Amino acid sequence: MNPVGHAEICAISNAARSMGSWRLDGAVLYVTLEPCLMCLAACQQARIARGVYGAADAKGGAISLGYRFNEDGRLNHRFDAVLLESPECSVVLSDFFKKKRSKVL
Repeated sequence: MNPVGHAEICAISNAARSMGSWRLDGAVLYVTLEPCLMCLAACQQARIARGVYGAADAKGGAISLGYRFNEDGRLNHRFDAVLLESPECSVVLSDFFKKKRSKVL
């Protein structure tokens, strides 16, 4: 149980460890669900070149909620965050959380 154990955080941590650097210049991060505020900030801090996600998240996605700081010129790094709407991602996410809820109850 880790409240910051989101897929993006885990992927960025593993990539940084593997590369031997916190700077992931040129890296593209692919995820199923739109990043939350924390994950979008982690992408910015890691200098991700581009984030690609397959499903929008109107209730928790940073970009859907209007927090587009990945494009903020006041910050020292900007990057693209692109939605490639994919019905498959929605199905994978629905199945995952359905199984997760059934184990908790």
